Amino acid sequence: MEPPIQDYLDQYNRPATVKGKLTALCRFFEMVNKAEHPKPNTKIDRPKYEAWARDYLALVRADRERAIKDLTRFSNHLDTSAAWTQSGYVNTAVLWLEHHKIELSPGERKKINRRAQPRRAASQNVPLTPEIIAEILEYSTPAMRALIMVLESTGMRLGEALQITVDDLIKGEPLGINIRKEYTKTKERRVVFVGSEAEPVLDSWLKHRETYIRNKKGDRRYLTDPETDRRIFPFNDSAATEMFQNALERCGRLTWDRNVRRTEIHMHSFRKYFRTNLVKAGGNAIDMAEKLLGHRGYLSDSYVVTDDEALRTFYAGAEHFLWIKKSKPINAAELKTVQDHAAKLEAKVKALEAQMEDRKIVVAELTTGDIIALKAAIRENRI
Repeated sequence: MEPPIQDYLDQYNRPATVKGKLTALCRFFEMVNKAEHPKPNTKIDRPKYEAWARDYLALVRADRERAIKDLTRFSNHLDTSAAWTQSGYVNTAVLWLEHHKIELSPGERKKINRRAQPRRAASQNVPLTPEIIAEILEYSTPAMRALIMVLESTGMRLGEALQITVDDLIKGEPLGINIRKEYTKTKERRVVFVGSEAEPVLDSWLKHRETYIRNKKGDRRYLTDPETDRRIFPFNDSAATEMFQNALERCGRLTWDRNVRRTEIHMHSFRKYFRTNLVKAGGNAIDMAEKLLGHRGYLSDSYVVTDDEALRTFYAGAEHFLWIKKSKPINAAELKTVQDHAAKLEAKVKALEAQMEDRKIVVAELTTGDIIALKAAIRENRI
């Protein structure tokens, strides 16, 4: 007999989807069995959860009302979680039951879903600044340093960045990356760009990439054959998360949001940094940023037509808003203000030099008698 959790997960292909649904079901059975959730980066004891699932199916088939009560309790149990987490986890538990022929009526599902709507977003995030990113970079490995710079300068999702290959790089100024539709969450192809600050870091990493893969031979989180693995970042999301958290810990910024069991700075924070800062360019920056982020259903999709070269031109002029250490360029208006101020200062200097020259001439024309008379007048306070 197929394990009940695995039997349900077999219908999904994307690793991220499988991982998310597995986490949801584990949380459900932890609540039912009053068990603690494993600590981060702890391997899940799959046989134990499969046994819980098998026992639970036997119970709810004999007492269907228990399933409804447990789902409602699960919704309340997740009340401090983010809204999408709560609704997604509850819906996964419902679908798992229905997969095993325990059907819920529309009214019952509506009642449960009504519960799964917390009044506030529970997650707490630390907004990234150039100073914070620079600090994290200082304590990162070469692989993580390159990944961070690519994420913050392109706005890519972590799952996309871990799939791109050296064949996806597009030469140009700035350097482009072709994100194929099979890499994306929306199944739509798009192009992003690597900033001039990030490109040298990426180039340096690519020179050491194959050596890095060989050094990681035997670790299941890395592919061990550098000749077949053409990914720019040849490791999976759990390895990337571990490396990132190690960097956070080394620089003293590893803090946890206990409500959602997540670090307050995480890999998705760089995507938020990209969007927050790129829109400062003004004009149509919001439309361009949404295109580069690959957000589906954004209003501008129906009205704004942009090709890759238009995006490249925009990015080249706006990328300085994303820079971490490079100095921001002076625009034309700021340059004119500086030049005008410099011209005024130069005019003042010339006027002072002229006054000093006039006084030198006057002093030079004084006779000895004039000087004696001037000293006497000073002593008598007449001057």
